[in-house]
Amino acid sequence: MPQAYMKSSIYGDSSTVSVNLQLVIDLVSSFRQSAKKLRSSAQEWSRARFLVGSRTSMLVRCPLYPNLLPGLRFHPVISQPQSLPFPRSFPEANRHTNLPLDKIVSTCDANATLLETLASHMSNLADRMTRAYTLYSHAEETSRAFMRMVIAGTTILSPPAALVGFGLMGGLSCVYHSLRKGEPWSPARIITDEAATHEGFMTGLAASLTAGGDVNKAAGLISGISQPLNDYIQGDKLTVTQVTPQSDLRKPSNISDCLANQERLASGSMGTSYGTIAIQRFTDETGRHRWLVTLPGTDGKADSPFGWPQNVELMSDEARKRWNADSARYVAAAMRQAGIGSSDPVVIVGHSQGGIIAATIAGDPVQEFRVEHIITAGSPIAGHPLPNHTWSTSIEVDDELISSLDGRANQHGPRRLTVRGSSMDGPGRNREGTPVPGAGKGKELTHGMNYQRTAWKDAENLHNEEVKKHDEHFKETIRGAMDKEYYFQGRMGH
Repeated sequence: MPQAYMKSSIYGDSSTVSVNLQLVIDLVSSFRQSAKKLRSSAQEWSRARFLVGSRTSMLVRCPLYPNLLPGLRFHPVISQPQSLPFPRSFPEANRHTNLPLDKIVSTCDANATLLETLASHMSNLADRMTRAYTLYSHAEETSRAFMRMVIAGTTILSPPAALVGFGLMGGLSCVYHSLRKGEPWSPARIITDEAATHEGFMTGLAASLTAGGDVNKAAGLISGISQPLNDYIQGDKLTVTQVTPQSDLRKPSNISDCLANQERLASGSMGTSYGTIAIQRFTDETGRHRWLVTLPGTDGKADSPFGWPQNVELMSDEARKRWNADSARYVAAAMRQAGIGSSDPVVIVGHSQGGIIAATIAGDPVQEFRVEHIITAGSPIAGHPLPNHTWSTSIEVDDELISSLDGRANQHGPRRLTVRGSSMDGPGRNREGTPVPGAGKGKELTHGMNYQRTAWKDAENLHNEEVKKHDEHFKETIRGAMDKEYYFQGRMGH
């Protein structure tokens, strides 16, 4: 499999776009038409190259002039200006003349390549403008909503049959890519190649379980059983301990740096164990403290508050159940221990379960903490209520599954931005997309932070105003000198 690439679309508050959208649409159309004409010209040069090449290889050479093309004669006798330093006629005007056939062929090749390159640049520019100004994003979302409704209806009729059908289609996709494309066998395709069905299947499954309710209602019902069971197995006694890593996180200057810090913390490369969160304090010119809380995703350890059952509790439609989830209790306790005040501006960034925790704390009805901005990566938070003052920057990848578990699309509007990445097996025809660092050779699940970070990077490359606004708000919220760093480790027990 070639290098994996990510191509992102942006879903934000389109009403804030300060350009003439009709002009943008006209420019995009003009670029695409120009690209089409350039490709047509490139094809003409390629055909000319084929004709010249085939003729030179088929013709018989003149015995007197073996290096010359037979049958062609040179007659420069009429149209030459008087000013040129050679006579109007030549005594050997009918002699065979050598044409630079190799140069003609190479010129045809060069022109075809140049025109195709220009066409790709024009198409790439049209694609970037389309994505940068979200011209088709909301139309795509409407199409996704229709697909979600159809799949949900099918699932409601028979959830087991729908599950078997999706698994069968995914399995056939595995076989196709393995046998026809020579790709290493990858069961990940059973999930990733059914990306269009994820939200609809979850919506239909939840409706079947709750007589018409949504995913959050279904999670609330399930957590009523899973939470007591998990407390019995894992224990409900939470221990929060401050720890010292072998190395610290860097001060982030933008959201991209923030995501890099999150990935580094979760990887364990800092010498910290599982279930570790980071809290950084910034003090501005007025002496006011500002905070950045960085959370990992699910680790599934037996005594970790970031276990699998906690995900179900965090997805509940009841605020009390969300707040009482072990991981949410842990993060809130660490924030108190670090000294975060009720009026201090806070940014919370989290991957997967960490993002759900961020939305849970921000949406706490009591508002113990003033969360100004949450940044989530691969987190299903569409059903989580957020206060109006909280900015939400969400990164999702189409075929990762996890961010689709909420069964719906995120809300868009002022202070709400979603960047959706689509994974590709290489750069597109028009060279669009951004390479994913650390991607494997075969198809893999795209829930990892390397895919999430690349989706954000590709969105940054589009120079979209909404992306810039969210980046600026993040920087404003944590402005000042970073003067404290805290690391906490959570453990569950009896």
